[in-house]
Amino acid sequence: MNKNMQNLSAGLLAAALSFTCMPASVFAEEKENSKTNPENGTEKTETVYTFINEDGDIKKTLVSSWIHNENGIKNIKENLDLKEVENVKTEEEPVVKGDEYTWSVEGKDVYYQGVTDKELPVTVDITYELDGKKISAKDLAGKSGHLKTIVSFKNNESKNVNVQGKNVTIHPAFLAGGLMNFDNEVFSDVKCSQGNLINDGNKEMMMFTAVPGLEDTLKTAGLQSIIDKISLADDVIIEADVKNYSAPDIYVALTDDFEVDDIEEISQISELTNGVSELSDAADQLENGAGQLADGTSQLKAGIEPLTSSTDQIELLKQALKQLDDGSGKLRDGITQYTDGVAQLDEGMQSLDQVSNGISQLHEAFTADSELKQGTSSLAAGLSQIEEKLNSMDPSAIEGLDKQLAGYKTQLDSLDQMVASDMQTVDTLGGSLSQMSTLLDQSSKQFSEQLGNIVTSLNQTIAENNAVTEQNNQIAAGLKEQAATANASLDSSRAAINNAIASIDTAIAAGKDTDGSLAASKAQLQNALASMPSVSITSEFASYSMLNPGDLNAAAEALQNNLAQMQQGIDQAKAAMASLQNDLDTAKGALTQFSEQINALKNSEIFQGLMPQVSALKEGISKAAAGAKALDASVSEKLEPASKQLLEQSDAGIKQLQEGSATLNAKSEDLKNGAAQLKSGTAQLNDTSVSLSAMQVGLSELSSAVSQLDDGAKTLHEGTEKFKSEGIVPLKDAVDVASADLESFEKVAKEIKTYTESFESFAGAPKGASTSVRYIYKVESEEQDS
Repeated sequence: MNKNMQNLSAGLLAAALSFTCMPASVFAEEKENSKTNPENGTEKTETVYTFINEDGDIKKTLVSSWIHNENGIKNIKENLDLKEVENVKTEEEPVVKGDEYTWSVEGKDVYYQGVTDKELPVTVDITYELDGKKISAKDLAGKSGHLKTIVSFKNNESKNVNVQGKNVTIHPAFLAGGLMNFDNEVFSDVKCSQGNLINDGNKEMMMFTAVPGLEDTLKTAGLQSIIDKISLADDVIIEADVKNYSAPDIYVALTDDFEVDDIEEISQISELTNGVSELSDAADQLENGAGQLADGTSQLKAGIEPLTSSTDQIELLKQALKQLDDGSGKLRDGITQYTDGVAQLDEGMQSLDQVSNGISQLHEAFTADSELKQGTSSLAAGLSQIEEKLNSMDPSAIEGLDKQLAGYKTQLDSLDQMVASDMQTVDTLGGSLSQMSTLLDQSSKQFSEQLGNIVTSLNQTIAENNAVTEQNNQIAAGLKEQAATANASLDSSRAAINNAIASIDTAIAAGKDTDGSLAASKAQLQNALASMPSVSITSEFASYSMLNPGDLNAAAEALQNNLAQMQQGIDQAKAAMASLQNDLDTAKGALTQFSEQINALKNSEIFQGLMPQVSALKEGISKAAAGAKALDASVSEKLEPASKQLLEQSDAGIKQLQEGSATLNAKSEDLKNGAAQLKSGTAQLNDTSVSLSAMQVGLSELSSAVSQLDDGAKTLHEGTEKFKSEGIVPLKDAVDVASADLESFEKVAKEIKTYTESFESFAGAPKGASTSVRYIYKVESEEQDS
């Protein structure tokens, strides 16, 4: 019987127990159990107490009644099958006419009781067997042995109805609940198929239930298949070992506040039959899924074999990463040496500002406003005047001419000193440029040689590392492909397991896991699913580009070219200065010769040979004037443009040199940072050796786990086959009930409900009142009577 019936039975038994603790005139007020909405507002509750002996013979039946009306008890009539009726709460008596009783009392309630000989709807019979032999209750006292007590219920009310062409005997639905108290010193090993036991250490109580007459109704309806599925016997059998027997307390309660549909076993037969069919289908799916899982794990085991056997390739990969890290360390150290040399070169480039200043001074000396240019112009103009005067002079003017020539000679000496000074400046500038060119050439050669060695070594290391990286990437690609194959097999296996788990969940939700075997299978599948690994290979290794020494030497070569152009300009300036010096020397020679001729003329006879001397003087002056003009033209046309070009080229060249060295120096930090990042990156790659070692261990564990999974899948497949053949198939055969029987039972249950509703009262009730009846049986032994 289900929990609803057990709870209802427990309520009945509680009322029975309360009866044993009270005088017979005390009533329980059970208004909440009465039917509501009566026609005239009157409610009546009857409690029928029946006292029986140990064999079930009735000794006395007492009916306790309670009538309630919210409008008051005024002129309420009822016909009663009772004797010795008395008001147990007040002195007010009913008006009696034959079996008609009229109640008028103060208040809303009246309580009364009476006795009756009316036949009970259900009677109780108790029989005993001691060690397999029948025995009467009175002969059991003090006996010991194995005792069987049979409590038999008989439903005395019935009628015949036609259900689907069959003559069916139906009985009203009464739920019977019993309670027995056993002394642990007398009773032991108590058992009852229809009851539950509770032990408090000193006493053991047993509760049992029955539905009297239901089994007979189903038999006449031809529903033996339903009787076989549930316990419907009218006899309750209690077995126990007794020592020095004394009668236990026995109480039985009965109520019609019950419907056949309350029997859970009956209401669930249809669901159970359908559920077992679904369970059988789920078992087929589970068996197929387990087979697919076993096949999948076998494929998975074969598929991951290349992956789990790649530990030697992983070891090679670890060694290659170590070589790559060592090579990047050497590269970082070489670049540090290179950037230190670039910094020194940049410091030297800043001293070129002095060269630029010297060239600027030289250019200023050759401009139109300079003293040199003004001197050469004055010299040319003066000699031209002398030449003009000589052409028109007479001998008497020679004395003045001698003085004038002496002045011009002094100007030439001054020009000669300025040219010598400018020549010294040009020589100094040329020396500085030559020294700078030599320094740059030496630095460039040393830098190129050092850088070439570093780059050659570095490119060799990078080439080796790139070869290893290519090999490692090929290994990683192979590992990825193998991992993808393994994961595909794992996904297929997971899908098969999830399908099997879904089938089991459907069966469990339908209430088909009666013995817990489906839940155990589900747990095994979930454990297998949780233990399945996932393979991931994500590492990739980047290669590095070769270094080009030509790119690094470009700036140095540009510096060297600019210095060469500056040196060429200085050489042109030196040539122009040399030409100017020659012109000065020629002019000075001519003036000296001219002066000597004047002096000779002064010391000779004035008129003797005057004209030949004058002619010679004119010729010397003409040469001196031509030399002075050539000198002035050289300053304007050669020295000034050459110095200007030298100034412009030197400014641009020095600026390019300084910018180039500054760029190299600025890029040095980027180069060092790049080398440091490269070293850091290769160090991180080298650190992944720990992960690669863990991967080696993981692959070994993966191989072991997949082997265990494969073994478990095979075991699961064998188990599901056994579960289906030894569990599901017999269960389906055991619970299969025809749909026609279920339809017939539903019609019988409706007839039983209609018939039960006709039993409104036991001893009688006011017309139109809401009624409720309960029956309590108390077994009294001879010991209790005495």
